[in-house]
Amino acid sequence: MGAPELNPGKAADAVLAEYASLRAELLQKLGTQSTIINLNLTAIAGIGGIVITQRADIRLLLMLPVISGALGLLAFGEARDATVIATYIRDHQAPLLAQYIGDQRLFQYERYFQDNRGSLRPVLISLVVGLVFPGISLASLYLVWPWLRSPLDWTAWGLGAVLLALNGLVWVVLCGRRR
Repeated sequence: MGAPELNPGKAADAVLAEYASLRAELLQKLGTQSTIINLNLTAIAGIGGIVITQRADIRLLLMLPVISGALGLLAFGEARDATVIATYIRDHQAPLLAQYIGDQRLFQYERYFQDNRGSLRPVLISLVVGLVFPGISLASLYLVWPWLRSPLDWTAWGLGAVLLALNGLVWVVLCGRRR
């Protein structure tokens, strides 16, 4: 017994339903990424402000590489997922829908956006995100170095350094993919 004959109308409806679901997930991923960046900026402002204005122990800055490191890895995961979804829509769903409908002009925004975004935009985004996550961590670790005393200080500094290295690696990978 062979496979049933494909009904292009029903197949197109299925592709459109999957598209709607993926777009909703994409928007959720982008919203989550924005929230993560806002949390990181709030932590930077709060901890930095306490250390500067209230003359708190500078070792309090050791919290920033840990917070920024963890949030940076989460933000990277959301960015990666969003890129995968957008690529799937462009490379798999658009050709399928064009095949079922018989019109190649559908789902062209992603390609249009890629062609018209400008070459500087991905570099600027990666630079800003690199400053917000790994850059703040590096500055904090550098500023705190002379004041490290206890094994706990050195452990926190080491954890921050490991998270900084991981963030640096993943953001370099992300920058390479955005080009």
